[in-house]
Amino acid sequence: MAGFGTQYRYKRDALINRGLLDFEAREIARNYSMPQIRSLPYLQSVIKSRGLYVSGLRKRGYKDSEIRDRIYALYDTRDWLTNDGKPDIWHMIRRYRKAKIDEGDYIPPKRKGSHHKTLGVSKGQVADQKKRRRARTALEKYDESRGR
Repeated sequence: MAGFGTQYRYKRDALINRGLLDFEAREIARNYSMPQIRSLPYLQSVIKSRGLYVSGLRKRGYKDSEIRDRIYALYDTRDWLTNDGKPDIWHMIRRYRKAKIDEGDYIPPKRKGSHHKTLGVSKGQVADQKKRRRARTALEKYDESRGR
């Protein structure tokens, strides 16, 4: 039956169309569901930043092979490499995830089980994240109202 694809293939193709390389799209499509891809702020940040980067390179006239080389160079400059020197997508995702947690946009789920109590997020940290987020959005709204 031609024309029918799997959900994995749809996810992978959608990610490739947004600017991710094939190996990145494969890993994300394999490990995340489509609702997770659409709702997790750090994945949205990965997809958005890559889309902006690739579209900027395309506007400047770069070919696909040159764009791929630039993305590999980006992995190298940001130190998102494995010990073998290969690009490590999980290193990149962890960095974006940590940035979203620090900004207060993402609160990770609390770990279950008694042996994870010390590793979970305490209520004080969640409250601090919410305060930082509220303060940042209030400052952004203030700047927008003043035309900055």
